[in-house]
Amino acid sequence: MTKPTRPIIERYARPLLIILGFVFVLSFLLRISFIANAVNNLRFVLYQGGTDGTEFIRSARITKETLTQERNSFREQLALAAVNSSELISLQEENARLKELLGYQEHDAFERIPARVLGADTATYTYTIDQGSEDGVSIADTAVAGNGIFAGIVTALTPHTATVSTSQANGIRVIAQTADGSPIGVIEGEGGYLLHAPFIPKTTQLTVGAPVLTHDNTPNIPNDLVIGTIDTSTRNEQDAFQNGFLRPWYDIHELTFIEIFHLP
Repeated sequence: MTKPTRPIIERYARPLLIILGFVFVLSFLLRISFIANAVNNLRFVLYQGGTDGTEFIRSARITKETLTQERNSFREQLALAAVNSSELISLQEENARLKELLGYQEHDAFERIPARVLGADTATYTYTIDQGSEDGVSIADTAVAGNGIFAGIVTALTPHTATVSTSQANGIRVIAQTADGSPIGVIEGEGGYLLHAPFIPKTTQLTVGAPVLTHDNTPNIPNDLVIGTIDTSTRNEQDAFQNGFLRPWYDIHELTFIEIFHLP
């Protein structure tokens, strides 16, 4: 009697189940390996530079703190700029106010003629410059040294030279004032080193070393040029005026270049 043949499904069912089980186990193991690798990569990123991730967290915190400090520093710089701008405006306003109080005038009305000093005569307190009448210089023009120092008056001319008499020269008279505008009166050159101010009003307060400036009541002389400083003064109650002497601001031998202020 012939043995009955088993169906093909039954014949291969067991091997197929074994193969499917093996594939399932392999797939599960591969997933675990992938997840483990991903976790290891993440841990490497997080823990790079440290064993417990503190370096990574600390660096993130430092970056945030640095940005905060830079923002605060920028705010402080903006505030400082605002303060400086405010101070600049205040200084400009104060400068304008002081100019008004001192009767300050720009010297735009004068034509300026640069000149070189050729030589000086200490005996007469005069010096010669290389600009003359054909260069636009006139008698009684004012000589100015440096940045606003009264350096004398033109008293003689040739076509291409001029003689300037300083405030120390005999016969030179200049009306003067203090820096706050108080009158000094007439300053006279007497042919010596010091300048004489014999008619200073008794109301004028004088301080040794204080600057004395020109007053524009003197013809052809700009306002607020520095003449010199107070050297000595005497004040007697019975006298109508104070008597003072001034020390010139410059030494005649130190003059090399000047400007002639000429009224067109």
